[in-house]
Amino acid sequence: MNVGTHDKQNENLDKGFGNDKGEGSGGNNNANANGKRMNRRNFLGLAAAVGTGALATGALSACSSGQSPASAPETKVLDLTNWDSILEAARGTEVHYWSWAGSDVISGWYNNNLANYLKENYDVTLKLTGVADTVDTVTQISSEMQAGIAEGSVDFLWVNGENFYTLMQANYLYGPFTQALPMNKLLDPLNTNNIYDTAVQIYGHEASWQSIYMVFTVDSAKVDFIPKNTDEFLEFCKKYPGKVTYPDVFDYAGSTIISIFFANILKEEDYMKVALDMELSKEELKNLLEPGLRYLRDLNPYLWSEGKTFPSNSQGYSQMFSDGELVLGMSTNNPKPQVDKGIFPASTRSFILEKTIQAFYYLAIPKNATNKAAAMVAINAMGMPDLQASDFEVNGFVPVVDSTRLTEEEQAMFDRIDIGEHWVPVSEMEGRTLPLPSGRNIDVITEIWREEVVGKTN
Repeated sequence: MNVGTHDKQNENLDKGFGNDKGEGSGGNNNANANGKRMNRRNFLGLAAAVGTGALATGALSACSSGQSPASAPETKVLDLTNWDSILEAARGTEVHYWSWAGSDVISGWYNNNLANYLKENYDVTLKLTGVADTVDTVTQISSEMQAGIAEGSVDFLWVNGENFYTLMQANYLYGPFTQALPMNKLLDPLNTNNIYDTAVQIYGHEASWQSIYMVFTVDSAKVDFIPKNTDEFLEFCKKYPGKVTYPDVFDYAGSTIISIFFANILKEEDYMKVALDMELSKEELKNLLEPGLRYLRDLNPYLWSEGKTFPSNSQGYSQMFSDGELVLGMSTNNPKPQVDKGIFPASTRSFILEKTIQAFYYLAIPKNATNKAAAMVAINAMGMPDLQASDFEVNGFVPVVDSTRLTEEEQAMFDRIDIGEHWVPVSEMEGRTLPLPSGRNIDVITEIWREEVVGKTN
């Protein structure tokens, strides 16, 4: 399956927006334990202050060793031109994978499908650490790097967007390494998602893993119609008052949903200024977003809690839809696995407005990973047809492999998968997608939303 991207997205990124230092990203927006989003300023502040408080022990270790906090030494050098040597170095070892654990279905796939595959084929034992938010992984890596820990606890991680930007800016990722992976030959080199992670040039520091298309989900047994555009969406909210909302924009799902509205309301050229890595002042950004902000305020009176408060995260939001408290949800993947397990009702259906958001999820290796060889073996396996097809069937994520690069036997694995009736066919979404806002703008968009939308009406 070849995942398409919106032509305008490819065209603009190829013009060179986004600087060559990998700065500026959108995507995965996170909350810390206090419910506040760990934006880049907070993260870099944490990195600078890591020698005190909860991280004092590690920092003292770094001081005693005389190591530079941001440059933990590499203990093993891999020959990236010799894949067999990497396979041999990984054999018989453990690999520690840190990933979001907000879905029992996905965590089950890691602990069963992925773990068994790695053990049977490579004699690599997977150790999964589930986190509530990817920023927890970023914080762990930061604390260890700042403490000068050469062999960290994270061998590879699920990442995208702003978290990738943060790790790249701090120089905490190993790479480039993707050119060494056999899976790389199955990717379309012209697909911008294999080159940029929401306006940040990847430079071989993360491998493509899953393609995501943002869709709304509804319980078709409880609604009379499915909206096709923003005008109809407003009417939908009016028809089902208190039964529609979206997560707080501090959360990735929340920021993605308002990005969908912005993508549909704003002129495309204005939205692309927000999406690309362009320096905009807060006032400039607010002026560009104003038509979308006005629309969000129009929605507020008809939302759950009348737009005065919002569910704090995507897990709670998804549970509200599952419990029937809401008639509208959102998914980045085919909801069929959740339907099959009884998490979502059988009457769940998906839809998009005139435009939606499309992006990739990725896998990366910290610079101080203890077992880089096994991390590369695991990442490569996850990008090959066997596990790409398994992930699509079990978890519902669209593969990143290019179908034109598959053998007939490999393509047959994807063709036999029943995608069900709960999902919008990818063919209907291609050509109707735009990227997420860049990370340079995400923090400011969150501030503007808090100031201009929450609890307000026009």
